[in-house]
Amino acid sequence: MAEHIGSMELYHITPLVNLPYILRRGLVPKLGGTFADVDPYRDYGKRVFLTEEPEDVLDFARKFDTDWAVIKVQLPPKTRLYSDPGSPGRKHYYIRRRLPPEYLQVDRILKAGKW
Repeated sequence: MAEHIGSMELYHITPLVNLPYILRRGLVPKLGGTFADVDPYRDYGKRVFLTEEPEDVLDFARKFDTDWAVIKVQLPPKTRLYSDPGSPGRKHYYIRRRLPPEYLQVDRILKAGKW
């Protein structure tokens, strides 16, 4: 388990089509996730994946012809943050709880083929 540090900047990257739902309901732990079809090792149970390095994830996301939303995340108090075993040596994490919308802020929108 990673130690939760208050000043840690965390991000969640998702296809733009998911953003209206996320802004209404928050980030909800799910099986698999956005990249489950191309990364079979991502099925670790219901989780929300987060990163300190959004550019690292976006490099991979560029392979898909879709628009993306980068969401800045503030963790609620006492949230357990775990290191992502699928990304050893990287600053990628997951949590197992829902993040309500009030802990989320849209950082940027990236249009397919324009970034």
